[in-house]
Amino acid sequence: MKATMFTLIKVLLLLSLLASLSSAQRPQTSRCLCSVFKRSFKVGQKFVIHNPSAFCDRLEIVVTREDETRFCVIPNSRNGLYLQKKNASS
Repeated sequence: MKATMFTLIKVLLLLSLLASLSSAQRPQTSRCLCSVFKRSFKVGQKFVIHNPSAFCDRLEIVVTREDETRFCVIPNSRNGLYLQKKNASS
């Protein structure tokens, strides 16, 4: 009886350890900057391209207006591709 109870406790501890390890490996929430996107923008505005990283798994193009407000451009839109090409050439 004692051996069975001891084995049961070991199994329960092992299962709880495995459950905590599997939950620790789940990906964390994304910390991307962009949640709202626009397709167009005025030429001459400042922009920054953020490549995929450990914090965000997608390419982000953040445009800053003259009044310091920011918005994101869809990377695979015509304007997004233009900004990527412009960034690569500079």
